[in-house]
Amino acid sequence: MRVMSLRNLHPDLKLGLVLVAAAVLLNVVGWSSFGEERYAASRPSINWAAWLALAGGIGGLATIPAAIWVDRRPPHKMMVAGAALGALGLCIFVLSSSLALNALGMFVAGVGSSAVGSLVFYAIAVKGATRYKGTLIGALGMVFTMRLGERIFREWSLDAPMPVLWIGLALALSGAVILFYLLPRVFAGSFEPGRTLRETLAVPSVRRAAVWVTVTYFIAYMAMSTMVVAFSVLPNLTMPLLSRVEGVLSQHQAMAITTGISVLLWGIASDFYPVRRLFLVAALLLLPTTGAVLAIDGFGTSFAGTLGLGLVRGGLVCLPWVLMSDLLPIRHFAKIALGVVFVGSLFGGALGPLLWGALTHAWVVNAAWWIIPVLGIALAVVASRLPGTRTAASPGMSVSKM
Repeated sequence: MRVMSLRNLHPDLKLGLVLVAAAVLLNVVGWSSFGEERYAASRPSINWAAWLALAGGIGGLATIPAAIWVDRRPPHKMMVAGAALGALGLCIFVLSSSLALNALGMFVAGVGSSAVGSLVFYAIAVKGATRYKGTLIGALGMVFTMRLGERIFREWSLDAPMPVLWIGLALALSGAVILFYLLPRVFAGSFEPGRTLRETLAVPSVRRAAVWVTVTYFIAYMAMSTMVVAFSVLPNLTMPLLSRVEGVLSQHQAMAITTGISVLLWGIASDFYPVRRLFLVAALLLLPTTGAVLAIDGFGTSFAGTLGLGLVRGGLVCLPWVLMSDLLPIRHFAKIALGVVFVGSLFGGALGPLLWGALTHAWVVNAAWWIIPVLGIALAVVASRLPGTRTAASPGMSVSKM
């Protein structure tokens, strides 16, 4: 059997290898690995932890100029600068004992992470891929969803923060080197002058597509956030608190793994089947999955519940991005997608748990689970009304220079 050489790979797969490798290296260690433990031990420190998180969030607003950049010019220089800033912020945060410098480190890390965040990676995949766009989105979604390295390093950082710091810096810089040298050779995105964002949104079909995508992302994120809350509350409520917390953490780790794998599978499927049909399947799967979890009392047979919910969550993570890649204009994809994600995650992510909490308070925990099948039905209705999307992308015409 002849082994295919790297030169003979499809350009999309070359781009995917570079993006996934860089994403893995850049997401192994994050500043959150060090911040949560340092300021969560005592009650007075909780307020400082909130302020530090706020500093990181303010730095994260740099996502807006990052989206503008990736829509206008080649992204590798910006991403390398972001990786370096993220490493610098991590270094300031860990090495300093001053709360002011800790906040500065969080801010700098937030700015840097904006340039190498998931939005930028997804935008590059959408702009650079032609045939295996869904597969690239699924592979990146798997990396951002699983975050296995960060979980391992978070526990290790309690006992050995300095070795973790140097390893994290080395990995981040390695990811920056991959982006700087290899991304320009495999990314063939076009940045020719064209319509402005305002002119693009003035087109009725683009506005309709943006509305449909926002509604779909909103419902999907609402269902996903509600599932996370429900999955944390359901298990063995009569158990002692410590055992209950350990059980929830263990289940969330298992859920992240199953969700990450299923994100990749849904992405691959979207390259061969219409995303509207896949959305219908994912939405309708919420009904039997929720019923099965309740019937088996959630954690009583945790494997089945984790597998079923992880499979559905994978679709809710992956398919909205595939839908955006199909319906949104490529030239302004990152900027419009940023608005969609902001609306969907902010309002959908908040409304789902709030509604779950209100129903749980009014009734009982199990009775509130009906909200998830209802959201599944709503998502199925929206999916059935989506504008026509691609069945599979046509073979790519771009030429790789690698």
